[in-house]
Amino acid sequence: MRNFRWWLVFSKSVLLIMALAGGIPPAGAVVSPDRSRVILSTDPAEESLLLTNADTIPSLIQVWVDDGNLLASPDNLNLPIAILPPVFKLAAGQQRDVRIKLLRKNFVENVEKLYWINIYQVPPNTNRKAGTMQQIVMPLRIRIKLIVRPVAMKALEESEGEIINASLVKGENAALLLSNPGKRVLSLSGIKFSNVNYNGVTLLPGETKRVSLTNKDIAGGRQTIYWSIVNDMGINWEYKREI
Repeated sequence: MRNFRWWLVFSKSVLLIMALAGGIPPAGAVVSPDRSRVILSTDPAEESLLLTNADTIPSLIQVWVDDGNLLASPDNLNLPIAILPPVFKLAAGQQRDVRIKLLRKNFVENVEKLYWINIYQVPPNTNRKAGTMQQIVMPLRIRIKLIVRPVAMKALEESEGEIINASLVKGENAALLLSNPGKRVLSLSGIKFSNVNYNGVTLLPGETKRVSLTNKDIAGGRQTIYWSIVNDMGINWEYKREI
């Protein structure tokens, strides 16, 4: 018989351990969502997300939304978004839709808002025979983007990825400054500059982020920056510009 240990009311220490351990391991997750992001319009203000348990054992699932704080407990969050059901068991090979519902619609007009959907899964703690080594059951947690989009805004278009501004800061603290002057949440999945690949960043409307460089990265005059934007379907659009 398989018994689930009750991990749902977890502490900050558990969340911190998961974060330090890499925290969000989609490659090892047995329960996976059907997409990498959810676009939630303010009208009709409801969307669904399909979860699939591809393993041969059941899992206990908790789903909630946070506003960017990885260590925030779901019990302490007061956000205008509900997940239904928030806790459920998913049998081996089973699929289930969860509903994502916007509780209020008075968001800033024509400006997207970023939240995160957390999928917290606990495999069963299988009983072992006496004398065998005890197994530690580690819960798994993945996070995917939830973008709340005002109803007046249409789907992201490829031309909107060109809006990114890029500039160089030279000197001891050399950096590449990337800014988003628009009203979209833009996910840059990859950045390449001076033949060096850098991790992607997410730029909120009006936000600027700094990518640290070495002086040799900016030697040699004007260079080309390459970047990728993830669209609503999770597909990359590619861009480049000389700076």
